[in-house]
Amino acid sequence: MSEEMENKVEEDENEEEGSDVNEWWKGVLGGLFMFALAGFLYWYFTDFENSHDRSRRMNALIAALYNLGGKNLACGVVAGIGAILVGWGFWDFTKSRKK
Repeated sequence: MSEEMENKVEEDENEEEGSDVNEWWKGVLGGLFMFALAGFLYWYFTDFENSHDRSRRMNALIAALYNLGGKNLACGVVAGIGAILVGWGFWDFTKSRKK
């Protein structure tokens, strides 16, 4: 009975390792989404700066970053997160290719 339990534990460990093999693309797609969001925010802030309307609603964190450093800081932080996610996804991809 103990051999069956050991085999079951080994199978569970193998399944857990195998589930991460095909997860790399989620990081890459998440990063690409963040790059697209950074581009949208840059357009949004440029439109905001060029319009006469001074009352727009936006996320408090994005507004704080914009007030602190302008559109370049707000978009740079979002693009930086995107770069980290893309790098993480490619790192997972290279790690899964070695297995």
